[in-house]
Amino acid sequence: MRRPAVFLAVAFLTGCGLGLSGLIGPMVSLIGCAASAILYLAAILPSLTVRSVLRCISLAVVLVLAGAWRGGFAREGRRVQPTESSSQVSYYKGVVSSDPEWEPFSGGDGAVHSTLSVPGGEKLGMVLRGSGAKELCYGDFVTVRGRVRRSRWGRGYLSGWLVASERGNVNALTARLYSARRRAARMLESGIEDFPEQAGILKALVLGYRKGVPRETRELFIATGSLHVFAISGLHIGIACSFAVFVLRGLRVPPSRWFPFLAVFLLGYTLMTGASSSAVRACTMALVYFAGAFLGRKADSISALAFSAFLLCLISPWYLFDAGFVLSFVVAGGICVLGGALSDRLSGLSAPDPFLPAGRAKHSLLARSMSGSIAVSVSAWLVSAPLMLLLFGRLAPVGIVSNLAVVPLAFVTVLSGCCSLVFGNISIVFSDLFNHASLGLIFAMEGVINFFARAPLGALRNVHIGLTGVFAWYALLGVLTAVLRGFFAPRQETTKTV
Repeated sequence: MRRPAVFLAVAFLTGCGLGLSGLIGPMVSLIGCAASAILYLAAILPSLTVRSVLRCISLAVVLVLAGAWRGGFAREGRRVQPTESSSQVSYYKGVVSSDPEWEPFSGGDGAVHSTLSVPGGEKLGMVLRGSGAKELCYGDFVTVRGRVRRSRWGRGYLSGWLVASERGNVNALTARLYSARRRAARMLESGIEDFPEQAGILKALVLGYRKGVPRETRELFIATGSLHVFAISGLHIGIACSFAVFVLRGLRVPPSRWFPFLAVFLLGYTLMTGASSSAVRACTMALVYFAGAFLGRKADSISALAFSAFLLCLISPWYLFDAGFVLSFVVAGGICVLGGALSDRLSGLSAPDPFLPAGRAKHSLLARSMSGSIAVSVSAWLVSAPLMLLLFGRLAPVGIVSNLAVVPLAFVTVLSGCCSLVFGNISIVFSDLFNHASLGLIFAMEGVINFFARAPLGALRNVHIGLTGVFAWYALLGVLTAVLRGFFAPRQETTKTV
């Protein structure tokens, strides 16, 4: 079977969805797994063809039911003591379980965004105001006066005012990582304190402090389909891997032994930046990819993506109902499959004429880079558009063009910010130097965003699409991918000459 990780992930995630929806209970799943396992063992007896079919079917059923059992178990666990949604103001107590982020408002006011772990094991998204809210830290025990509302995915959100807080017991490793994150944020502000808006964008790009970006600026990025650059994802993990690989090469560590060092480094970076869905996806995918070389196996991006989805849903099936998780994996998968096929076609258009002399048949590096950038931008937009319409009712057609300029600028800005953090430990002068370089790049990025935000019909709002439309869209994308890969091209018959 080619790419068994994809088969594993699709079957298991399907089962998780059935289990979380309550269509298959945990006990039924266990009984079904046992019956399918017996069928799998019985597949040894018939002929080879029948055996292969039975083996694939029974293995798929086992994986689906195993996913349903895991999803049903998680669903039962979520029911233990849910915090009820209420329009009445109540008091809530819990522990701050993530690094608090301060969101400034006009007029000098602001609010803190974090996560609150309440009795019963549930974690609520939290938005707090009030005296002392800005000084909250990870692990603080707080009392909040406010209301809880629930999204259509079932997650609870608490908004209110801080009543009391006190220091609590914390995980020492997580506390140190969050402390390093805050120290890095102060280093990124060095020398550009007079530009708080741009400093907030720099901290959001490098460290994931997205709430530091003013709401007006965030709306411009949303209108141009470029808000994804603030999500810690493959862009940031790739730069972090580049730094780590540069150091490992300098120390003459062979590539087959990179995995343990990269695992520690990437896990630390992911936790330090808040462990968002996109960051966890990119980190897991990178670790699976490098684990292939460590185990002597050929690395494959699609298999790494599928296996990382399986691992994350095995840990927490509720990821399936997280919009960031779904968008992250869909876009990454679209870039791997559709983007790869589109890039091959565009590269073929810019390839040199094979009949030209060798000295004149030079393949332009710029043409290859542009074809790759266009393929990534177009494929990412095409695979994310139906989900954006389904979940948020928004669509930014101008994003296909704007991302061709915004993503490279964001890449260089993140690279400059990482250099500021690395070399700033030698001297603060280096931080000031790289921060000013990042400042110029951010001004250029804002200019591009403002230009495309004024494009007519660049952003559409309140445009909704149903599940039927989503399935039809992805079916058409599947046909397009097949056409680009030449699946429907007529086969050329070869004749043998005697």
